[in-house]
Amino acid sequence: MATNSLNDPIEVQVVELSASSLPAGFNPVYQRYVLTQQQDLSRIAGKANAAGSGAYDAQMKNEEQDSILADHSARLGVVEGTLADHDQRLNTAESEIADHETRISQNTGDISTIQGDVSSLNTRVSSVESGVSTLQSTVSGIQANYVSKGTASNQMVQGGGGSLLVGNVTSPTTDKLQVLGSSNVSVGYKVNGLQVVGPRQTGWTASTGSPLLGAFDANLQFPVSATYSQGEVALMSLHLTGARQRIKALEDALRTHGLI
Repeated sequence: MATNSLNDPIEVQVVELSASSLPAGFNPVYQRYVLTQQQDLSRIAGKANAAGSGAYDAQMKNEEQDSILADHSARLGVVEGTLADHDQRLNTAESEIADHETRISQNTGDISTIQGDVSSLNTRVSSVESGVSTLQSTVSGIQANYVSKGTASNQMVQGGGGSLLVGNVTSPTTDKLQVLGSSNVSVGYKVNGLQVVGPRQTGWTASTGSPLLGAFDANLQFPVSATYSQGEVALMSLHLTGARQRIKALEDALRTHGLI
């Protein structure tokens, strides 16, 4: 703390001297010495007062600077704490940056892998698109040529030629429809719109006897006299029996084919 007394001035009680106030008989040299001492004492007191005031001002300035330095010291302490915190945060940030760099490197590798996968997928997609285009052409062809069970309009089969084969027909002919195995229809078969085979006829009673499957002359004529001899009648009876046997053979054939 500053010394307040330094700021108090020194008062010098000096009686103003002059050559006339000195006793008579003073040597002129001594007279000048006495007069000079009075002036020097006044100057010394002035210098002392100036020095004391300067010392007081210096102490006040020192106290002000001490206060400023104390404030600076406190602020420096805060700054040092802040710097320490920043240093810790920088270390943490550097650690996080290093971790991020590692993750970025990993992500870069993953991205390269994904880019390779995407390139592979693009190739596969192009292949699939090509396949889809081919399938679309095939489907278009199928749509133009397929037979639908739900349509009510006429549908054409083998319109461009060839035969429709049902089953594993190993030796196809030129017939339009060829079936390996049996064929089942509910009404009948027609040729040029004329029915040639229709539904089965019922109500027939099977005949008995032997069928005639051999050859015979349908134009054979029998001699007939006016009196019908026994031989003529026997011959006609024989051939009438043959005709009946042929009818029996035809009946058997119709029955075998399921027509009666």
